Amino acid sequence: MRTALAVLGGLSVAAVPAAAQDRDRSRGLVDEILVTAKQREESIQDVALSIQAFSENELDVFRIDDLRGLADFTPGLNYSAATGRGMPSILAIRGIAPNTGNIQLQGVSVFLDGVYAGGGSHALDLTQLQRIEVLRGPQATTFGRQTYAGAIDYITATPRVDSLTGNFKADYSSNAGSEKDNYQISGLVQFPLLEDRVWMELSGMSKVYGELALSGSRGQPIGREETDSWGASLYFEPTEALSVRLRGMWGKERDSIPLIATTHPQEWEAFGVPTEQLSSGVVWPVGRLFAPTADMADCESDAGRPIDCGNDRDRFFFSTIADYEMPNGILASYRMGYGADDRWTNQDLYFRARPDPFFGDAPYSAPPPAAPGAKFPFFFNATSSEYRNVSHEIRLLSPEDQALRWRAGVYYYSESLSNFFVNNVNDTNPDGRSRGDERVRNLAAFGGVGYDLTDEWSIEAEARLQREENIFDACTICVTATGAPGSGFKENEDKESNTDILPRVTLKYTPNDTLMLYGLISQGTKAGRWNQTRATEFRYVDPEKLTNYELGWKSEL
Repeated sequence: MRTALAVLGGLSVAAVPAAAQDRDRSRGLVDEILVTAKQREESIQDVALSIQAFSENELDVFRIDDLRGLADFTPGLNYSAATGRGMPSILAIRGIAPNTGNIQLQGVSVFLDGVYAGGGSHALDLTQLQRIEVLRGPQATTFGRQTYAGAIDYITATPRVDSLTGNFKADYSSNAGSEKDNYQISGLVQFPLLEDRVWMELSGMSKVYGELALSGSRGQPIGREETDSWGASLYFEPTEALSVRLRGMWGKERDSIPLIATTHPQEWEAFGVPTEQLSSGVVWPVGRLFAPTADMADCESDAGRPIDCGNDRDRFFFSTIADYEMPNGILASYRMGYGADDRWTNQDLYFRARPDPFFGDAPYSAPPPAAPGAKFPFFFNATSSEYRNVSHEIRLLSPEDQALRWRAGVYYYSESLSNFFVNNVNDTNPDGRSRGDERVRNLAAFGGVGYDLTDEWSIEAEARLQREENIFDACTICVTATGAPGSGFKENEDKESNTDILPRVTLKYTPNDTLMLYGLISQGTKAGRWNQTRATEFRYVDPEKLTNYELGWKSEL
């Protein structure tokens, strides 16, 4: 059971009573929903895509403050994490999932004002957004790589205000059976620095989900999540035709161990869970398993590792957005993004307290040199990773009020991922590097042409031509699968390249102002990657291509 209290406040506040809003909606006076799903601001009713959009008010009312909450209110969007939000997570749309938590291989990517955010996006503050757009289906022609299942775009408001303005939001809730509560506070201020030319925005957020319990043997908090984020933005408008926005965001996450516990078949039977023996000899539950309790979960450690277990993440994001409208009405835009994501993890992969309250030490007996009843040190998993990405995009858009519309652009993207493991630390590998860095370089050209065949019929053809290089660096100081230090785990750099053409063709029929029907064919691709599960002779996994056929209709009731 959860009890909640939300508080909203600000320097300037406007509210519309629900009854009045319902009357306005019936008269058609409520503002239409505008989206930028195709790099132009259009009514959601006119865009031939499956889109779920949330306004700032809806985000507050539904108390959506992270990706998990967004998935709860978005049909077709699923969020899952391996062992808590700090571990590799997966976003899926329409059941299309990447089958991996690798942040480099996701099928749904998160963007901030159209700029790729990359890495873990949990620390992004969702309390100060103008809206969120969830786009279903391949979006490569507009958003690029890692969008073969869909894309999520966080849209912020431009801080173009006449005077100091801002808001403050607070949220409190309690967890039944726990003494620790949950809270979230956030605030934003916007103000002009130079009248009609330069504005600034500052924001901050702190959120805590209190631990549900303390583990039995070491008193480790279970289920606690802490998130802090800060942001600063400068907006320049030197002329009516030119605008530039610079944004920096910092975030950190500090999470304890999740409530995850391993159980034994004899334990299932003791709790009355029916089981059956498969042809392979494995005993498998037939009925519903019981929920783990706090005394089942724990996290032990050994020498050379942090005392506390959990997942920590530090994140930095910077973006530049520049728009210039030429005298002929063509809009030239530049988008740049940089992301840094550093993660530390200390886990006990047994996922069970010792001594086990049901079996004692029996499930964790390890052969020498470990002491009888002790957990084998290999299952104490202390790792870290460093992820970096940079993107640049230049695009041109024709005026939108013409029968023939077009857009064109070029895109560059690079990323790198470094992995470290405490067990690998030695004199020749002081950082504990696990393997060579994984790097990606992507260069693309994209564009589209739309044409109104009649007042009711229109057609649009889009495509993206991209070439991607996947590089697996050498690492002569890493350890081999046999654990021999300094023996040249990987002595040579490996590189593979792939070229793809990803199209989208859309036919739209609009018989009147309240009804639109469309059909489209689109393609997306899951990027190739090196298979690192092999001890030697690393093999390249080729990209996978998805073809999407879609029929849809939109109407106003």
